[in-house]
Amino acid sequence: MYTLIVDTDAENDLEALKQANKKAWALVAAFIEQAKADQDLLDRLSQDHYHDDDYNIRRWIQEWRVGLNLFRLRILALDDLGAAYRIIYAFDPRPQPQCYYVLGVIPRSFGYDPNDHRTRRMRDAYERLGITRF
Repeated sequence: MYTLIVDTDAENDLEALKQANKKAWALVAAFIEQAKADQDLLDRLSQDHYHDDDYNIRRWIQEWRVGLNLFRLRILALDDLGAAYRIIYAFDPRPQPQCYYVLGVIPRSFGYDPNDHRTRRMRDAYERLGITRF
């Protein structure tokens, strides 16, 4: 059994996306709501390199190498809108139920830069939320 929690910073990202691009926001918000209600979908969110017609998942390798269980999800329909955003989330397999935490909804252009303020913000949230390091 899984749960999905949207962190406050990610909620703020969603609000900013809503102001900037309502169609992109609608796709991201719909995906998050669907995931909250779909255990099969949640099960796939921790599968690195998962890909189907709607989205693909990749582990954030540079953060994984330092013990953070972070992933990025790309909703393919966003690319069709010219809105390259990624959902960044953590997976904590230790609590029961196992939990996903959405930490950010970030433009792809941030390039996963380890020195970017959004990367630091998501690392801080990971620690604040007590998500298991490995």
